[in-house]
Formats: sequence, C-alpha cells, structure tokens
Amino acid sequence: MSFQGVLMKLENLPMEKIVIGLVLLGVFAAVFFVAQVLPKGTDTTLDGVHILASGDAKAQLQGLLSKTPVLIQMNLINANDSRNTALTIVTAEIASSLIAYNTTNYVYGAVEGNASVNCVPQTNFCTGAVIFVQLGPFDGMRINDTAVVVEGTAEFFHDFAKLKVIKGVFGLAASGS
Repeated sequence: MSFQGVLMKLENLPMEKIVIGLVLLGVFAAVFFVAQVLPKGTDTTLDGVHILASGDAKAQLQGLLSKTPVLIQMNLINANDSRNTALTIVTAEIASSLIAYNTTNYVYGAVEGNASVNCVPQTNFCTGAVIFVQLGPFDGMRINDTAVVVEGTAEFFHDFAKLKVIKGVFGLAASGS
C-alpha cells in the first residue's frame, strides 16, 4: 500500500478515533519515559543476606553514611536475653567497619521502642539514627533515602558468614568505592 493510500484511509477515520490514538500514544510515551528516569530498586541476596533498597543500594547507603556522626539505634529486648547479645554483635561489627574507614559513629539503645540507653550529647540524646539494628524475620537489610534497617533472627546474627557480609556492605559504602 502506498503512502497516499494510507492517508486516504486516515481521512476516512472519525476525528475522535485519531485523537484517542494520539492520546494513547502520548500516555505510552510518558510511562516509558518515567520508567527510564526513575531510579530502579535493588533486590538481591548476598551469601544469604537479603538486601532490599528503594533505589541504588550503594548510593543510598553512602548518602546515609555521609552524616556526621552516623547514629546507630539498637532495638533491644527488655530482659537479660541472649538476643540482646546477638544485636550487640552485629552492631559492633557495623560500628567497627565504619571506624575502619574514619566514619564517626555512635550507638544508642531503644528498649521496647523507648530510646533510653546511652542518651548523651554524642548520640544527640538518642535521636536521629540512620542505622537501625533489630530482631525480626527479614534476615537482611532494607535501605531507603532516610535509613537502613538491619534485621534478622538471633540465629542469623550469630552466623559469622552473614556478619561478614553485613560488615562488608557497610565497609564498601564507607570506603566510597
């Protein structure tokens, strides 16, 4: 069919069908453009550690670690409980990784949601944390532009291979590479 034949067929179409076709084409183009521009989320697993981010995990984590100081909140159990030991271990690994790359950080504790342990001037009196360490079923890290939540079961936090991955992720972000 020639170009002139196509034009003749278009002339026979009602104007409303042409407008609807152009609107649909515009909507498709807009959706395609927005999908290309918006940051893609990260959902990956590194040696059993699930990392879920709303965007580029490394860039988001580097942004969080650029704060001075970096505040870490441990969400503790209100009891003399071995699960608190698991939380302390992973928090110490994160903090030591940050210190190795000259990132000043302080830790405070929240017991059953009430920030109350180590509420001193260095921890901004237990406010402003960007890293949260807590017990839960997720077994990994959830990262967004305002915080990173490191969550796992006590067994997960006692696994040295998982701790090595978590420490490595924070070290990579703190190193800036």
